[in-house]
Amino acid sequence: MKRKTGTPDILHKISAESIHPKYYFQSLIEQSVSCGLLTDRDISAMQLELMTLLAEQTDQWSHGESSSIPTEKAQDMMASVMFVLGVQLKTYPTPEQAVELLKSKPLKSLFESGLKLVRSKMAISRRLQKQIADNLLNTPNVYYRSTIVDGINGFFKLYRPQFTAHEIHITADYPVLAGRPELNGIEFIEQYLRCIEAENAFCRCFAAEDIHDLLCGLTPDYPQIPMNLFEPVLLSALGLILVNRNPVLLDLHKKDIALLQQQFSGQPVHEIQDSLEKALLVLDWKIKLPQTAIEYAFFCMPGIAVIVRNAVKMKTLDKVFLIPSYLEQADTN
Repeated sequence: MKRKTGTPDILHKISAESIHPKYYFQSLIEQSVSCGLLTDRDISAMQLELMTLLAEQTDQWSHGESSSIPTEKAQDMMASVMFVLGVQLKTYPTPEQAVELLKSKPLKSLFESGLKLVRSKMAISRRLQKQIADNLLNTPNVYYRSTIVDGINGFFKLYRPQFTAHEIHITADYPVLAGRPELNGIEFIEQYLRCIEAENAFCRCFAAEDIHDLLCGLTPDYPQIPMNLFEPVLLSALGLILVNRNPVLLDLHKKDIALLQQQFSGQPVHEIQDSLEKALLVLDWKIKLPQTAIEYAFFCMPGIAVIVRNAVKMKTLDKVFLIPSYLEQADTN
């Protein structure tokens, strides 16, 4: 049930939305202090524990040969420690429960549990990447394979959870439609791969040749552009559903774009979103989409509806609902 605006939440002093997922530990501490859940004594005790943890990490990193390391490296290690602590603290149902654990359990114990969780996420992500790579969409877009296969392999080769668990190492050049995950380390890779898994599974419901023709309708240079491949395929399929045509070939015509312009003209964003979501359900009924792809498409739908609405206003709907290159050429002849 949605809470009324302005009504105080007496059960949860900390709003989960106020905690930054990328810097969970630091953000949780800040919110806990402002809500009065942590005292100055609690903070002092944690600072001491953090310094002890850092000293132990430093000793391991230098193999006991030195207790002094460069400032930049020390800052890096501290960021890693706090990232690992954050990974563990995220496992608790509410921020308040996470704070209680901070007060009742040694940070070293939470760090060790978090490190096990980070390594578990690494194993899960490796398996997921292999599954995606074994069933990768056949596309000439150079950023697709180079990021999903080579880039992610590079991450695992360089990733050191013991000392630099927060680092990503790779640029992740292929842009997923849901947007770049606001996370660090293995959490970033895990979320990024989940997005790619869903997008790849959706695109594989269509022939690679038809997707190629569709994307060439935007620009023949698309193989060299770091662009999202899922969005135009999704919109083409939904557009065909909305004009009562078979979505399988991704073959929208100019007359279909005109019908979509007419249909969406004057509609607010929420009505466009509603139409697109209904079309997605029909698409699923017709071609049996993978569950991950359906859930992901629904998650992306608010942003897609805004894109469609803006294109309707600008009368550039043919740049959103693409016409395959062979049909564009036929229309010009």
